[in-house]
Amino acid sequence: IAHELAAPLTLVAGHLESLSHHVQDSRLESAKDAANELLYTSQDLLTLARGELEQTLNYSIVNLKDIVTKLARAYPGIQVELNTDGTDVAGNPERLMQLVRNLVRNAVQVSKETRDVWVRLETQNDQILLSVTDRGVGIRSEDLPHIFERFYSKRGGVGVGLSIAQRIAKQHGGDIRVNSVLGEGSVFTVTLPSLVSQLDETMT
Repeated sequence: IAHELAAPLTLVAGHLESLSHHVQDSRLESAKDAANELLYTSQDLLTLARGELEQTLNYSIVNLKDIVTKLARAYPGIQVELNTDGTDVAGNPERLMQLVRNLVRNAVQVSKETRDVWVRLETQNDQILLSVTDRGVGIRSEDLPHIFERFYSKRGGVGVGLSIAQRIAKQHGGDIRVNSVLGEGSVFTVTLPSLVSQLDETMT
């Protein structure tokens, strides 16, 4: 089903994106955003159906700053703070884009406006920290232990985005933690080993 949905959704999203460059209409923008959300959800489901999270990844040098900058263009209005130049990691660019996009999508969906979402990139010792902050409704304490479980959702979604993001982080030697205050919002922080630390570990 996910495969059958992906092809027409790609076509629809592409045409709506092209039209949005020539026609300024809020309804068109809403349709484009909805098509993209469905497309990304179908891609997440395909990732699970194909067992791609269990497969060995092809690694290259990936600049996380480039990924965040590209995503910021896809979600106009989100606040971005890039505090470091050392943002290279050894990883799979498609999977890392999926990881960050899922966190940003989740934050945008729970926030009233995109300007209520912050993405921050920084280094700490030999690690790279990427945090996504929202001003949403927050997460109840009893739900926090389950939010990375597959198909677990309290907002009517499919419940695969966060579980996929967590799995991708672990594939790259990292992790995701979350801090949330009910009624105020949440902060998801991805921790990944820097390229320099990975090279040092390999040489030793």
